[in-house]
Amino acid sequence: MGDRLRGIPVSPGVAMGPLHFKWDRIEEEKGRHILAHRVEEEVERFRSAVKMARLELEELRQRHGGTMKEGDIQILDVHSAYLQDPSFLESVERIIRKELLRGESAVARVVAEFERVMDLVEDQALKERAEDLRDVGLRVLRWMKVEEIEDGQAPPEPTEPYVLAARRLSVSDMFSLDRKLVLGILAEEGSGTSHAAILARSMRIPTLTGVEDLFERAGEGDVVILDASEGVVRVNPDERVLREFEEAASSLSPVEAGIPAGEWGTRDGEPVVVVGSCGTLADVDRCAELGLGGIGVYRTELLFVAEERPSEEMAFHHYREVLKRAGGAPVTFRLLNAEIRCLENGVEERNPSLGLRAIRALFHKPELLGLQLRALLRAAAGDSLNILVPFVTTREDLRRVRQALDEEREALAGEGKGLPSEVHVGICVDVPATALALSDFLGEADFVVVGLDDLTQYLLAADRDSLSVRPWFQACHPGLFRLLAGLYQAARERNVPIGLFGENAADQVSLPFFIGAGYRSFSISPVRVPSFLRALSSLETGRCRDLASKALTLGSAEEIRALLASSA
Repeated sequence: MGDRLRGIPVSPGVAMGPLHFKWDRIEEEKGRHILAHRVEEEVERFRSAVKMARLELEELRQRHGGTMKEGDIQILDVHSAYLQDPSFLESVERIIRKELLRGESAVARVVAEFERVMDLVEDQALKERAEDLRDVGLRVLRWMKVEEIEDGQAPPEPTEPYVLAARRLSVSDMFSLDRKLVLGILAEEGSGTSHAAILARSMRIPTLTGVEDLFERAGEGDVVILDASEGVVRVNPDERVLREFEEAASSLSPVEAGIPAGEWGTRDGEPVVVVGSCGTLADVDRCAELGLGGIGVYRTELLFVAEERPSEEMAFHHYREVLKRAGGAPVTFRLLNAEIRCLENGVEERNPSLGLRAIRALFHKPELLGLQLRALLRAAAGDSLNILVPFVTTREDLRRVRQALDEEREALAGEGKGLPSEVHVGICVDVPATALALSDFLGEADFVVVGLDDLTQYLLAADRDSLSVRPWFQACHPGLFRLLAGLYQAARERNVPIGLFGENAADQVSLPFFIGAGYRSFSISPVRVPSFLRALSSLETGRCRDLASKALTLGSAEEIRALLASSA
């Protein structure tokens, strides 16, 4: 039967073919030393590799500029910025000079140290920056002519179609892929929200991350069946399984074939609003192509990751472009959801995910809050503006945002700038305390978005991206379901719009419960829309209500999952 491995879906679809392993040379790089009189020569070799890496990025931008969306191409700008970052360059050169290490080992040391620090925080944007620095390190190492790996020479590049296997998803590799040969991608590590994952979805390549022990349980040339919709990869399956999947692989693709036309809803005609969850302009384009009802959550972090501190003009043009590409459909902008890791006195936060993050960080850096609000108000001039405030824990948080909005509106009016016709401010329920006291916030909020992924991980004290605690991150946990049912009822009683947002909002197993509990608005990644709509159209509202009522009486995630699976 062969081995059967599980992973985390990044980009859906089915692929079959032989495995080709891409070795991560940062992992294999050993500490190698040089003689003292070779230091300046080694520093110059490193600088030359950095220069070549920058030229390579410029060439990639020119090559792909006409074939890829601008939001994806901007990822190259993020990497180019790292290659000019004095902290990165000076750290490598300092290690070469002080420890007499070869340039390759110094690069690997700097990347490893940055990753070690980032592993201690939960902020996704910071983790993505660590992944970007790793990609930059790989690109520099390749220009430094690192050819050997621990177990000998890496396998030659295949000339026939294959499934790529890697330790981690790499932006460097994604841009150099031969789209005609790569059928799918498997990775042992990596986030579904990383830049490499964004590219995989944009390129519509079936992709799984979090495939444990991939390098130990599969080998070069092994035939695999990758089902990235279900999160399963079969290694060396028997002939019967191969035949069953051959037909599926030829007919099932990550395009939107089979999406119901017209009004979307359940099989018995209950209408459901499906809007996009986006972080790039490419995502917005996909939502427009799919005919979604708008952008339920536009995450604003990527612009700040790329530029560290973008100007108001840069943010204004970016937000205006989002609205333009949405084609008049409503867009809800989530304010910056990132962390400040160090205070002014230099003391590092012991737990940044519970410290100055999201709206707290913006209050701590009011110039950033003002920049975002001014840019958003200007971009939406003459139209309606929807702003979502993340990580709200007190009503005062929302009041301070409204006060800042009023101040910026007054200032812009004084400058003769155009303003939105109306502004709606909502809260993202991603903290258990806010969920438990939602009724107290409903008099202040114009709408509510439940940040399902963050709410689940904080409620269950389980990092959603950690493989080690994956058994405790239970999307069907009875405590979570009871909380969600209460949230909907509280919002309904006050007639405040409420919807679900996040990867788990598109979970097809939980979907009958969501519908049965009353939810009718879902903000999901555009790549998940086709399968979500097909699952939605198979449900009957009455049956879902019965299942939801029954699920709320059960005491374990296993029981709830089995109950909901019976509705399929």
